[in-house]
Amino acid sequence: TKIVGCRSELEELAKEGQCNLASQLIQELVGLCRHSRRREEEGQGLQELVTEVARCLGEIGVVELGCIALVAVDDKRCDVDLSPFGRELSAGEQVAAQVLQLLSKLLVDEDVEVVKASGECLRAVLLTKTGAGVLSKLEGLAPGDSWCAYLEPFKPGKKKKAVGSPAVPVPSPTVASLDVENLWIPAANVAHGNWITTLVGALITSGVMDDEVLVQLKPVCETKVKFCEVIFPLCLHNILLRDMQEISAVLSRRVRSFFMSVSSTAPTSSVRTHAIPSESVHTMISMVMYLRTKERPRKSTRDVGTAWDNNFWLDLDFLDIGKAAQLCSAYFTSLLCIEIWNEVQRSIGQSENGAHPAIDSANRGRLDNTVVQDLLLEACRNIGEPDSLYGACSTLSLDERTLLTLYEHEGQWQAALGAYNLQMQLPGAAVESNLMKCLQNLGLNHVLLTYLRGASSLSHHTPQVAGCQYEAAWRCSIWDNSVTNFLPATSEQNNYHKHVYDGLLAVKEGDNHLLLSSLVQARSTVISQLCSTGLESAYSLYPALSRLQAVQELEDAATSTPGERDFLDRWKRRELVSVDVDFPFIELVLALRSSTLKNLMTCVTWDAKREGQALSMGVRRELEGFFVAQVSMLVSEVHLARQTKNFHVAEHALFVLKQLSLQRDQYGIAAGLDCSVDWTREQEGAKLCWARGEKTHAIHQMRSLLKKLEVLTASNPQAMSVYPTALCLYGNWLAEMHLESPTVIMSKYLQEAVTLMENNSSAQGEELIKAYLMLARYADSQYQRIERHMSSPAFEAKKQLLQQSKRDLEKLQTMSGDQRLIARHMQMLKSQSEEDAVSLDSLINDKQQFLSKAVQNYILCLKTGNEHDLRIFRLCALWFDNSDQREMNRTVENGFRQLQSYKFLPLMYQLAARMSAAVPTSSFQTTLQELICRVTIDHPHHCLYVVLALSNASKDDAFSSEHMSGSKASARTNARLSKAKPAQHTSVDEDKVKAAKGVIAAIQAKKASLVQSIQLLCDAYIDLAYHNVDAHKKSRDPIPLPKTCPLLKLTNMVGVAIPTVELEVDPSCRYDNVVSLVGFDNHFELAGGINLPKVLSCTGSDGRRRKQLVKGKDDLRQDAVMQQVFILVNRLLVREPVTRKRKLSIRTYKVIPLSQRSGIVEWCEGTVPLGFYLIGTPQKPSGGAHSRYRPMDWPSADCRKRLMDAAKKTKDSKLKVFQEICQHFRPVFHHFFMEHFANPSEWFEKRLAYTRSVAASSIVGYIVGLGDRHVQNILIDTKTAEFIHIDLGVAFEQGKTLPTPETVPFRLTQDLVDGMGIAGVEGVFRRCCEETLVVMRASHEELKTIVQVLIHDPLYLWTISPLKALSLQRQPEGEETAATHRGGGGEMVEGDQTVGANSCGSSNKMAERVLLRLQEKLEGIEDGVPLGISGQVNHLIQEATDITNLCQLFPGWQPWI
Repeated sequence: TKIVGCRSELEELAKEGQCNLASQLIQELVGLCRHSRRREEEGQGLQELVTEVARCLGEIGVVELGCIALVAVDDKRCDVDLSPFGRELSAGEQVAAQVLQLLSKLLVDEDVEVVKASGECLRAVLLTKTGAGVLSKLEGLAPGDSWCAYLEPFKPGKKKKAVGSPAVPVPSPTVASLDVENLWIPAANVAHGNWITTLVGALITSGVMDDEVLVQLKPVCETKVKFCEVIFPLCLHNILLRDMQEISAVLSRRVRSFFMSVSSTAPTSSVRTHAIPSESVHTMISMVMYLRTKERPRKSTRDVGTAWDNNFWLDLDFLDIGKAAQLCSAYFTSLLCIEIWNEVQRSIGQSENGAHPAIDSANRGRLDNTVVQDLLLEACRNIGEPDSLYGACSTLSLDERTLLTLYEHEGQWQAALGAYNLQMQLPGAAVESNLMKCLQNLGLNHVLLTYLRGASSLSHHTPQVAGCQYEAAWRCSIWDNSVTNFLPATSEQNNYHKHVYDGLLAVKEGDNHLLLSSLVQARSTVISQLCSTGLESAYSLYPALSRLQAVQELEDAATSTPGERDFLDRWKRRELVSVDVDFPFIELVLALRSSTLKNLMTCVTWDAKREGQALSMGVRRELEGFFVAQVSMLVSEVHLARQTKNFHVAEHALFVLKQLSLQRDQYGIAAGLDCSVDWTREQEGAKLCWARGEKTHAIHQMRSLLKKLEVLTASNPQAMSVYPTALCLYGNWLAEMHLESPTVIMSKYLQEAVTLMENNSSAQGEELIKAYLMLARYADSQYQRIERHMSSPAFEAKKQLLQQSKRDLEKLQTMSGDQRLIARHMQMLKSQSEEDAVSLDSLINDKQQFLSKAVQNYILCLKTGNEHDLRIFRLCALWFDNSDQREMNRTVENGFRQLQSYKFLPLMYQLAARMSAAVPTSSFQTTLQELICRVTIDHPHHCLYVVLALSNASKDDAFSSEHMSGSKASARTNARLSKAKPAQHTSVDEDKVKAAKGVIAAIQAKKASLVQSIQLLCDAYIDLAYHNVDAHKKSRDPIPLPKTCPLLKLTNMVGVAIPTVELEVDPSCRYDNVVSLVGFDNHFELAGGINLPKVLSCTGSDGRRRKQLVKGKDDLRQDAVMQQVFILVNRLLVREPVTRKRKLSIRTYKVIPLSQRSGIVEWCEGTVPLGFYLIGTPQKPSGGAHSRYRPMDWPSADCRKRLMDAAKKTKDSKLKVFQEICQHFRPVFHHFFMEHFANPSEWFEKRLAYTRSVAASSIVGYIVGLGDRHVQNILIDTKTAEFIHIDLGVAFEQGKTLPTPETVPFRLTQDLVDGMGIAGVEGVFRRCCEETLVVMRASHEELKTIVQVLIHDPLYLWTISPLKALSLQRQPEGEETAATHRGGGGEMVEGDQTVGANSCGSSNKMAERVLLRLQEKLEGIEDGVPLGISGQVNHLIQEATDITNLCQLFPGWQPWI
């Protein structure tokens, strides 16, 4: 019961990215099952424990874990807690501490012999010198607080002192004793436990180990298999540390032969030997993975050890290890081994670069492409990652096998069925199982049963065939003997669907004994399969969780008693309708629910009929409850299946709905309820037709339904609740198909639907919000249509004709001649003029009506719910565009007061930028400033800095001049600030400052203390930003803050949130528990760069220290606006299931402008600039990955010089130089993931996160025209591997106006591609680009609105000043430092005075150009040619990787990296 209550919490944790808790809980339960299974094999029955664990897993059910890889829980690895020791242990002492901790845990083992052996080994270990050293370092620990408490009885007495020699004799080294095949490869019928015990014992007694602790462990190794598995890697590592060539050769040969033997037992192998136990294979793989985490001994002090070297402690063929890993379902390990093997193949033959000495004949000359491709396909099919398979298939020719793999992966079962049908005509083709899989996934269960009956004479009735038969039978509700007549008895053993079939049959017939036995066997079958599955991939858990949830719900329903059917409430609480989990796992549970309810209804009806009585009122109520529950579940299934494009499932659910309606008399269901079911079914059927593209059919169906409902609305309340929804949907479809006039669609359908819903008290809020939105969007689209028409040349020509007609009339009135002819002409002109004038007036009136209707309904939509809060952008855009209309301002003023203030927070920069004191009495300014006051009072921590940045406009000049000659006293500084006047600002700037100060004064009346505190904080930050540090320019040491620095006086600022900490928005406006500012460090550091920003640390009320970047002479407003764009794009990406499941997003950070040219930036902890990782720092270039992994390549500085020398040469010359550079500067970024993430699961997940991050940021960066993406402007997070883009001052195609124009849409250089693995840009990167672009295109309305609001921001700088453009492309290599690029801000150079808004004319022209190009990008227009999603992404990738484009870039962009 507790797990059922926690299920929603697990879902929320997964959504928040904390999937480890959910997966750990499930893994712990699976671990319990595995332990119980082992005990059961030993004769200790623990079936009850297994059943209870299965129930727990069933209660958890199909919860979205939110991750690809599971938390590493490997009981064969020596993962112990050494935190009590800190960093005081040597390598030998670390091994000893690990051993002591492991032995102490075995002291409470259930086996007495294990406890006895553990105690014996503990005494021996503590008598060694190393053990005594570890013990002495534990003296300070409290005995009750650590595992060391168990060591007390085994400590040597005072008379016994630790000695340097071990307590047991060490034999002389005998390498030959280890060079025995049977020792390393388990013989036939030899259990895993016996094999690993013998092997570890042989290692310990061989004499080749020199660790005095490990040689003491033989007694416990002989009694505890798990301990042997854990100690085995430690023993091998100790032997290899001796660095003896003979020993290494023997171990390499024997381990290599083990993996070759495993490969020969694989089903695809042509040489079959006895199967090696999977536990043994897993143990050997764990040993190899453990060695990878240990640093190899260096040959000399000059030898630079790398993570790549650590792969080669032994001379092994990693392709064989990859094959073995797949046999253990360790797919991530398999992929890692394939990557290592592939890199080895690339390095072979490059003798000039020096291959690793361990890479010899084992890996040389083995280009098993077919084997590698098969391994990749198999791994990618089983990891649950939707895009990796495309990368694996990209290396294959599109033959039948590849196409079928893709068909099945994409759910194109119809195409797959046709292909398998063709293959059946080939001689010897065995595709029956695949054919059955297609029929199952197409929902053709009756066809499948017919096929199986026809194939009953064939001798291929495997358990898989039996499972298909039983599943098809229970789905089709066939309960006679025709299902099992021809199935052999062996096919029923461990058959999940057979047990489910029996359980459902027991429900139907009321057979409790059969029910209970079926449930036990079904659970046991699933648990057996789960225990034999590798637990690297989260995807491996979903089939078992789905099946166990289905069994659990079957038990809940079948064991409930009449009158107490609470299982329906339990089903509802599980919230199955989610598109984040793969649909087949949800569909199984939904199908079993439907069958269970159907059989329950049959059972209840039969019981009443057996007694010869009519259905009682209680039975009728119970049946009606079942009926309503089944209808609700079927409707939910239709909705979910339609969303996930599983149309055949939706169609089947609609068919079941129809059957239910026809059977109402059988169950005594009220006719009125049945009508409601029919209407719902018809409406869902129409939606299904529309989703499938059968739009004409859908409209006909909906029109027919509306005619039925229209007749009944007056008399039937249920019809009245359905009719408005159908009417609104029908109107929306008519609008999309342009089948009615705009006036008719709006008045007769959309407005009518809204009116009906508003008058219906039972109308659901969700439907009403949709109706408001549909009406608002349609009215808005018509308003935009008229706007475009009134801006067109045709409309201008019509206006000119009207004016010309008026002039002609005036001329005719003064003309002499035949008055009758003149009068006739005048009448004609007058009629035409009046007609044109009426048409023009009508158009203007329509425009105003559509505008008013759009604004009113956007406000109602935002007022009624929160699902469409992004519409606030469109609403404000309409307001800004029509701010001169008094009626518009009155509507907005009244409407905005009804909206919650937090909805305006994303627009605060744009709202504040439009403040002005030039016309203080204008209705627009009155409404605007009142709104800003309200929002800022409600959310001061989010808004106050925005308004203060405007009011502080004059302080840049004041502080700049103050610090030109050095720092002054704080008191004098504050005195000058209070009297500071704008120095070189335009009247617009003065008006904004005046308006901002007026707003601050109004806010101060409500929040006096908070406003005063934040004002002091801003002034103190600005003071530090302009603090003169020329004397410390070359210093790297901490610089003390002046004693008079205002920041030092700001301590314990209760209620003032740290500005760079992301504060969650509270709709209730309560910010009582913010992380407040406690104080600052008394020193800072310089971050390098032109303007020398300062790195300062502050302390929060939560005790954490946080770094901030304080910048002066830098305009951070554009960076803040771009962060705003990224945040909004993230909201769009998380809104769509496809991109949400892939976790596609842009990493953001806080940027707080404090004035026009100063501000603070959140420091991105745990990150490193891409350039620093790859080519090192200017002070230490040898620390870069290129120097470490490819020391013979050209240095990056030489590459830059060569490209700069070719800068003024022809394009062909540049291309030739760039090609030569790329030949001598090879990519190395894939090593980043092996360095930072040694565990295979973590390695794959982080590399996947990196690739997705690059894809999302590339497409979004392209859409917003983000430029200046050199290697110091991109950070890589060393913990999450995500990209973080900084210094965002070059956006909206401004990079094309630089002295050396940028020629690529985004950065996709060879190192970035190298980090994506074998597939490169294929697979994950390409697919994620496509999915991101799909969302961008689908959200084109929101995007254009957002950008439209931003680009008309009066403070946005549309042009890069010549000085700034020059500075961007003149900075010599190495000027940047890590600190400079932890945040945003385009640095200003001396003499660059562009601080205000652009001129109105140039701003409008640039804005129009940006909007036009944005629209072209969102429509897929590239070089004037419209492209589809795939075509546009392909075009962008080609442009970004084309060397003819890369060679033309500015050398400082470093396109070779």
